[in-house]
Amino acid sequence: MKMLQIESPFFALGSDFYDIVPPGEFKGLKLRWRNPELITRLGMDPGEVSDAELLRYFGAFDPLPGRRHPPLAQRYIGYQFRAFNPHLGDGRGFTLAQVRSPDGVLLDLGTKGSGTTPWSRGGDGQLTLKGGVREIIAAEFLHAVGIKTSRALTVIEHDAKLWRSDETSPTRASILVRVGEGHIRFGTFERIFYLQQDPEKRQALMTTLADHVIDTYYPILLESPAGPDRYLALYQAVIERCAVLVAGWIKAGFCHGVLNTDNMSMTGDSFDYGPFRFMEAYDPEFTAAYFDEGGLYAFERQPDAVYWNLAMLGRAFAVIAPADALQSALERFPECYREALRAALLPRLGFEDRGSLECKALLVATLELLRESGCSYHGFFRALTDRVAAMGFDDGGPVLPEALCRVKGREAEAAETAWRQAWQKRLEIEPSDDRATTRMVARLQGSNPVHVPYRSGIERVWTAIERDDDWAPLYGWLEQLRHKTLA
Repeated sequence: MKMLQIESPFFALGSDFYDIVPPGEFKGLKLRWRNPELITRLGMDPGEVSDAELLRYFGAFDPLPGRRHPPLAQRYIGYQFRAFNPHLGDGRGFTLAQVRSPDGVLLDLGTKGSGTTPWSRGGDGQLTLKGGVREIIAAEFLHAVGIKTSRALTVIEHDAKLWRSDETSPTRASILVRVGEGHIRFGTFERIFYLQQDPEKRQALMTTLADHVIDTYYPILLESPAGPDRYLALYQAVIERCAVLVAGWIKAGFCHGVLNTDNMSMTGDSFDYGPFRFMEAYDPEFTAAYFDEGGLYAFERQPDAVYWNLAMLGRAFAVIAPADALQSALERFPECYREALRAALLPRLGFEDRGSLECKALLVATLELLRESGCSYHGFFRALTDRVAAMGFDDGGPVLPEALCRVKGREAEAAETAWRQAWQKRLEIEPSDDRATTRMVARLQGSNPVHVPYRSGIERVWTAIERDDDWAPLYGWLEQLRHKTLA
């Protein structure tokens, strides 16, 4: 394997932030997934990286050439379903290495299912093969629709049999290695804030970690004055990125499932796909986790959940930045989110976001129509795409097919009428020539997925693997995703 450009900024932070851990030992390793795009991004030629090398470095965990430190299990804590839990941390994974890509981005190689750590909390430190397959599918779809996310580099099956309450057991086991722009979580800061009792050391550790995040992931902030103002600027930047992230989830019809503070990244990336789901019929109360009985992390509550998590991060940041300024920054989140949502959703309706009243009104009318009709979420946007592609700018606007609606009645009819009017008003400020029509069709086709990984589809993929060791449906779906999702 070609020598990677391995760096160690997180290791240099010191042992207050991690534990050195030995990887688990696994037998019967079989490579089930390799991601050529990510191999290239790490600075290697996929044709020159053998399966045997991937098994050696990402299954047997032989030291990567040039790696200067052993695997590191990160320390963090946080709020889980808004209940404080001081006993978290990397429990079945670790940071294997940090690699500088040819385009200058520092990428973490993080594992899942690589064995126990001091933070395993009685668990076996392992990942089911189904969990690895689900993570491939979720991450590749979100990446395809333009959401910043960690992605699976490899998934390696091994001989262990695992018992899980949410899967038919015994079930097959795997090791996942994923690539992302950092794995520092809100909970990394919370751990210092809540568990470090010495005020001077708490301030020093918070400053060290914040400086590291700025140096590594927000270098533009180095242009601002050092000290509290710079840390406030970091908090503001994280707020903006998280607003874009959750708007992207809404655009994709994606429900994360467990939006705890330890599952929020300081880089604003999507990661860690456990009980996720993609919504079919539009339902604001749609949830992904069977144990989310109160719907705390329901689909339309995700922005509220992210806001709450940012508030908890702000509580920790008050050690190094003024609390009143942090609160003022947090209060900008709703507007940041609305702006991000318009930018995310309006292309799905064929338009650019010009910040106009017509744009805002159309977005409001669209969400109201979806709520009132219970329409197929992605089906609605695909029907709109097909209508415009076939008929161009017709006076009545695209029609909502009745077959896509779950709910019919006066409220749904009124919502459709209001939506037609809002769509027409937004259309009126567009040029009405052929080139504008072509651009609009291209925008619609480039923004509205054809193939969406609903739960039933994922289960079909998994059933083929579980029963017949048939991986063709997975690779076939990924091929469709790569070439036809944005048809």
